[in-house]
Amino acid sequence: MLTRRTWLLAASAVAVQPLSAWARASGSGLPFPLFDAHAHLKSDDLHRYPRAPAAPPGPGPSLPQPTGETPEVVRVLRWMDQNGVGAAAAVQHRGTYGVDNRYLLDSTDQYRTRLVPVVVLDAEDPKTPDLVRQLIEQHGLAGVRLTGMRGSASAMSWLSSPAAHRTWAVVNATGLAMDLMTLPPGSPPEALAEYARLAQQYPQARLVLDHCGWPIADGPPHYGLDDAHRALIAHRNIYFKFTTVNLEALRVVQGNARDALRHYVSVFGADRLLWGSDIGNSAGLYAEMVSRIVQASAGLGKRERRQVLHDTAEAVFVAGGRRA
Repeated sequence: MLTRRTWLLAASAVAVQPLSAWARASGSGLPFPLFDAHAHLKSDDLHRYPRAPAAPPGPGPSLPQPTGETPEVVRVLRWMDQNGVGAAAAVQHRGTYGVDNRYLLDSTDQYRTRLVPVVVLDAEDPKTPDLVRQLIEQHGLAGVRLTGMRGSASAMSWLSSPAAHRTWAVVNATGLAMDLMTLPPGSPPEALAEYARLAQQYPQARLVLDHCGWPIADGPPHYGLDDAHRALIAHRNIYFKFTTVNLEALRVVQGNARDALRHYVSVFGADRLLWGSDIGNSAGLYAEMVSRIVQASAGLGKRERRQVLHDTAEAVFVAGGRRA
């Protein structure tokens, strides 16, 4: 059996490409490799990796659907190579596979020097806490993703029911990332308040809010960040994932992505903000997604830019977790 210790030893033996080589070869045009914190993988093999039954459309605005080639792992890695992306957090796409994480784990097992796994699990399933420990030992798990409908705290049992707290306790003890997304899209103050309570209760867990917690796309001076978002700044273990979804929302309202990202960094700090492409869920080519974030980040300082595009994500999504 492959244990966390043997995995770490194997990973440490792999040579890392020098930064100078990245500077010469990077398709991003930047002198450092990017880290994509939100890449969805999907397989063309529907027999081995069947899709979950399609859920009925929910309320709220719909998002553009991806087009083009299926984001098979080998394709995604090729796109990463072509666009200067050195590593990625492979995030399970619940709408495609539900909580069947086999394709995600098979892919990240095969390419452990490039991809770390973030699985979708049912936090209320009594088997989940032990499963999290098993996935850490056998697959170098980096994070758990929870998604569900927003509402009052009592309505979000998927997030913070007594059963879910047992999963939170394991994530906290092992220092994993907890990747969080409420549905439908929209800015949910009740969910943000619950995230704050969970961050305080589980200080070793790193809470990552997909799409920055769904701020309403708006222009200056606040660019959609309201008091509920700002209240999260006090919790140092909450992070904000700025994705193609955010960029697309800004484009729809003709917002300035460069100014918006500059404002987000000013509010949250570059060490709390990380970029994710959302490939496999958002529409567009991977090269376009990278180009858009590179252009949007041009207004940041050199150190801030590297933090948002690489360092913060690398520190948050750690294979095997950071045990307390």
